[in-house]
Amino acid sequence: MEPIPEELVEETWQEVAGFNPDRAYREMARAAENQPDLVAFIMEFTQEMDQQVRELATYMTFVVYRMFQKCSRKKIEKISAEEIINCYEANEELVESLEGVHEKFLDRIARVQLSAQPYVMRYVVETLM
Repeated sequence: MEPIPEELVEETWQEVAGFNPDRAYREMARAAENQPDLVAFIMEFTQEMDQQVRELATYMTFVVYRMFQKCSRKKIEKISAEEIINCYEANEELVESLEGVHEKFLDRIARVQLSAQPYVMRYVVETLM
């Protein structure tokens, strides 16, 4: 998939930020219906965290989902729990394997990892910070 354009990323998070509570609830419920395993993973992954963290994780998941949804010409296929867990475990293994690696090597890996969707990743990082 081509990188999602910076303008679409910006437009999407601003659009979602402008939702009134009723619309936000309806839209997030629709996303949960379309991606139940993804939402279940986020809920499970954050269940022992503070309420604010859970809310932010859910919000960010929805915004990123919406970015991909707006960019796609067709309906986004449901991602299975197995696919989510496999991706999570692969990422966890990658992070663990980088322990003690030289900082320049880490920078290079980060650039490669971010290059697939740089504007989406920038949104995520900026939102977290």
